[in-house]
Amino acid sequence: MKILRKLVAAGVAAAGALLALPPLPAAAAPPPGSLVPVQQTVFGQVGRRVSGNVGCPVNTRVVAAGMQGNAVLNGLVPQPNFQAVIAEGTIQPGPAGSNFMIIQAICAPVATLQGWIPVRQTFAFAGSNKRRAILTCPSGMYAAGGGGIVLNNRGVFSTTSFGMVANSMTAAGNAWQVTVSTGVPSDTVEVITMCAPLDGSFVDQDHANVVNGTASKQNLCDNGRTVLSGGVYLSRADGTEADGFITHTVPSGTRGWFVGGGSTTPNSKIVALARCF
Repeated sequence: MKILRKLVAAGVAAAGALLALPPLPAAAAPPPGSLVPVQQTVFGQVGRRVSGNVGCPVNTRVVAAGMQGNAVLNGLVPQPNFQAVIAEGTIQPGPAGSNFMIIQAICAPVATLQGWIPVRQTFAFAGSNKRRAILTCPSGMYAAGGGGIVLNNRGVFSTTSFGMVANSMTAAGNAWQVTVSTGVPSDTVEVITMCAPLDGSFVDQDHANVVNGTASKQNLCDNGRTVLSGGVYLSRADGTEADGFITHTVPSGTRGWFVGGGSTTPNSKIVALARCF
């Protein structure tokens, strides 16, 4: 874990306001057959926070970040160079052998990411323990493969963050949104995403109502389309974020994005968003 936190500190903590990182080499939009899924399993003790990362193959970059398993999500974010996905979660009680979290990524060849640029922004305390951070792409671009984490004043994972209830592209598709709580005013929320030129892909969303405290939903792109990236948020009836927890936000086959979580907020729902192309 110390190695991972140093990695995060070196790559993430230097962000200022809105920072556009060096653009990747120009090429073409990623064809469906070029996408490479990867995953890594991390084990831990029940009630403990665990973290880990999964790297993309050489000459590929992250276009989607996912997490699932028997853990509550605290943070999910690509490395600033988009060569790996980092996740942190808290292991939950369960059957023997279920004390794990799976970190996933969809990777695309660098040569297929024409005009894609990585961007990031640090969001400071703004008067509420619930931090809502939205990183908007430049005009004419959409957000994909994004994520966010809470950092302490040393630039490493905060151990006081909780209640991540949104980690997703927005419904409009042009921004990445993260909503998470922390009671430490000096903590910051770091949001990182890829921004890609508009290419005819679109954001599709579907939801499931929370029943008996939990909910899950698989959102499938239409036949003949492929999921490029996805995300999740918990919603109240009026569309604002509900309090609760996320346990799954992960690609499901080549067409779907699966999400899971729970909430005690009345009339709440879980929303699965997928960028389809």
